[in-house]
Amino acid sequence: MRTGTVLVILAVLLAILGAGFSYSGYNESFRVTTVTSTQQVTATSTITKAVGTAVSTVTESGSKVVLSETIDLEAPEKKYCGYYDWRHASIDAGQVHGSFNSIGGPVDFWMLTETQLGKWNTTKGCDPLLKVAAVASRFGSISYDFTTNIASSGTYYFAFMNTNTKSVSIQLKVELYYQEVVLRESTSYSTESSPYVTKTVTVDTRPAGLGLLFFCGIGLIVIAGIVLTLGIKKPPVRSPAHVLPTSSVVAPKVEPPSGPTLGRFCIDCGAPIPAHAVFCNKCGSKQ
Repeated sequence: MRTGTVLVILAVLLAILGAGFSYSGYNESFRVTTVTSTQQVTATSTITKAVGTAVSTVTESGSKVVLSETIDLEAPEKKYCGYYDWRHASIDAGQVHGSFNSIGGPVDFWMLTETQLGKWNTTKGCDPLLKVAAVASRFGSISYDFTTNIASSGTYYFAFMNTNTKSVSIQLKVELYYQEVVLRESTSYSTESSPYVTKTVTVDTRPAGLGLLFFCGIGLIVIAGIVLTLGIKKPPVRSPAHVLPTSSVVAPKVEPPSGPTLGRFCIDCGAPIPAHAVFCNKCGSKQ
């Protein structure tokens, strides 16, 4: 078998083998591999527990508005002591703070219980009204600020009388100060830390890149190409120079050499030729 044929066959085998390697390496680059890894890690958990409850009493104090009103009183006629009006509110026992401001002139003021109001309504004359018993009172004043203690809860009346010659506008505000005992419950807690072991199991991976098998196949394909090139390359054929066709070459008659006529040799084949010969008698080359 010729050497070229052997090289061609070898090149085909290498190319097939390289293509198989490259295809396998390419498929492996897309293959997902599940790797199971178990690792023990010690961690700490913190648990908070209630360990006890305590009840305590707390006295809380504050204030709340029980009455806020605007009272307008016209100027009275000459035959009356004055014009009056009142407002009322339900107030619990405790400390009461009241205040008023009169715009337009001084006024007379009474804070009355329901019983005192009845007495106030039945009193005749201007001066006797000033002597009626009241929880709090103020006469001929444009403003008043007072604080008093109320022994019992009930309805209380805040009366005003205008004795001026013109109308007045009164701003009234009443607040109740209170104190109350509140039961408060408090819970105490404790924190416990305990170690525990966790297991970590993972993961899905895939090869990074095409891998060694793919590049080995590419290398075999390159080698196969080189071998194939060597197998199909033909050696150069050397053509003889100045060969005349056999049909047109007439062999000259060879004379027996004589001493003085032999003087040189053919430049191609080295045969002895006469000194005056133009062609070689042996190979036909022109001299």
